[in-house]
Amino acid sequence: MSNMASIRKFKKKNGKYSYKAIVRVNDGYPPDYKSFPTRKEAKDWGTQIEASRRQGSYFPEQVKAKHTLADLIDRYLNILQSTKPKSTKDIVRHLEWWKKRLGKYAVRNITADLIAGCRQELAEGSTYKGTMRSPSTVNRYLASLSGV
Repeated sequence: MSNMASIRKFKKKNGKYSYKAIVRVNDGYPPDYKSFPTRKEAKDWGTQIEASRRQGSYFPEQVKAKHTLADLIDRYLNILQSTKPKSTKDIVRHLEWWKKRLGKYAVRNITADLIAGCRQELAEGSTYKGTMRSPSTVNRYLASLSGV
């Protein structure tokens, strides 16, 4: 595989040059662009971003912001309740459960292992009636989370 990061040289109004790194990888994300004062910095950044995208450990900057899962759940519930106020009772209950478990985590720090651990806790827990939760109930909780 060849390096997909390309570097373009631009002349600024003050006569100095700027180097823009452009990373294009077919991974479902749009191209990344960033400008640097030196070609070496641009090349290093491009190589780093490309490698993380190929390894699957890349997250765009807007997702990296310090949003917690609780913030996203609250925003989602506001939108959901304004569009479908009568059919949200179960979803609200499910998302409140997730918010208690994972709400304090930044979105970028929530991993599949963390969700799997919570899923296991949910499956092993009992309902308010004292009975075990069925696998379909666990799936409904996961489906509610995936909607966020």
